[in-house]
Amino acid sequence: GREPPEPVGGGGTDFRPFFRWLGKHPPAGQAAERLVVYLTDGYGDFPGHAPEEDVMWVVTPGGLASEDFPFGEVARLSM
Repeated sequence: GREPPEPVGGGGTDFRPFFRWLGKHPPAGQAAERLVVYLTDGYGDFPGHAPEEDVMWVVTPGGLASEDFPFGEVARLSM
């Protein structure tokens, strides 16, 4: 029932290690596909190519413009 805390930070995220990890750890069991949901302001370093997974970027207010994400779908949070 409480309001979510205000985001802290603003830029400089390196998204590459996370996506590198995904590439080295395929889905276990019968899961053939997976969806990645990344909560971010969008400012940072993206990998040079799109991953095999579907990606949903959930972007905080004031975040990177939707057209500047190199891959995936973008959803915007409103506060």
